[in-house]
Amino acid sequence: MYNTNHDGRALAPFETSILLVEDEAPIRVLMGHILNAAGYRVHMATDGYDALRKLADIGSIDLLITDLAMPGMTGVQVVRHALEILPGLRVIYATGSQDCFPETRVDITCLTKPFTPAELLNAVVAALNAAPHAVPTSPAESS
Repeated sequence: MYNTNHDGRALAPFETSILLVEDEAPIRVLMGHILNAAGYRVHMATDGYDALRKLADIGSIDLLITDLAMPGMTGVQVVRHALEILPGLRVIYATGSQDCFPETRVDITCLTKPFTPAELLNAVVAALNAAPHAVPTSPAESS
């Protein structure tokens, strides 16, 4: 199966743009290196606010990988804002906790740290090949 962007257009790995949001520099650098070595274009952000600035500058990405627990803005909040800008964006959460936070969505992959390079790359391929995500709605908006 081919990777596709949020519009459904097929992408080669070197055309796939990933925004990686991780507040711990060693983890961010290592994950960025793994993804770059696999042929992905990686944009790195140090926190949620930096991620939203980068997203505004970049204009479009195919996948958002974000840590869940970060100072200032959680990964869940980053995803909510990103999906408003890019509906259909694919998402992966990364967390040091054994369980994803209760407010995370079951349709979004959650990687538990530490994970292997193969687990990261397999999650990226699976997320890129999954159905696009929609902006979460509150119960009041659904009725």
